[in-house]
Amino acid sequence: MLTLSSATHRCLLFAAFALVAAAGTNARADLIPLFDGTSAGTGTYAGDTVFHYHVSLSTGSSNLGGSGPNDYVTIYDFAGYVVGSASVVSSTGTWAISEQLTGLTPPLVAPPDNPSLLNISFTYTTPTLITGTGQTVLTFDLVSTVSQVAGVFTPYSGSSTNVTNNTVQGNVGFVAGPNPVPEPSAVALMGLGCLAVAAPYLRRKVRHTA
Repeated sequence: MLTLSSATHRCLLFAAFALVAAAGTNARADLIPLFDGTSAGTGTYAGDTVFHYHVSLSTGSSNLGGSGPNDYVTIYDFAGYVVGSASVVSSTGTWAISEQLTGLTPPLVAPPDNPSLLNISFTYTTPTLITGTGQTVLTFDLVSTVSQVAGVFTPYSGSSTNVTNNTVQGNVGFVAGPNPVPEPSAVALMGLGCLAVAAPYLRRKVRHTA
């Protein structure tokens, strides 16, 4: 399990609650994914890193399920994502998993979305209506070939139905995710580039001191 410094932990909490409610609603946005740390992959995912998350439903602000459109939460641009590795660990009701390069995104919000990196969405498919009571409604795992997470935030969004006026509401924010690191070959090329830039200066310095 990843241990975070107190400063990083404060940043995660701030980022996770930096939410924007969709126009037409006054309630705080609702489906909030929170980062629970990492663990080493095993079996099929040996050598990879498992990222653990849970999703909470904000108290008194939203409905989950019912007769309206399906509610969902999306994690965008998950670096190093191992295709097909997303899994539901525990949940209230049934959640369907989908992977796509763009979306799923609620109306009236515009999170950053890199079309070259996969997004993973969890959609609530159970008709049972749940009104926000602050409980955890989903825990899930995502596997990445990248292990570094410190200081890196992945955008997310969520969509559900507002309790008071039955309109769709959306939220956006950032949650900890994998930090892509340069390949060894890229690091080597960067080092050669630095030497090439420094070489004229070094030659001048040698002539000056000779």
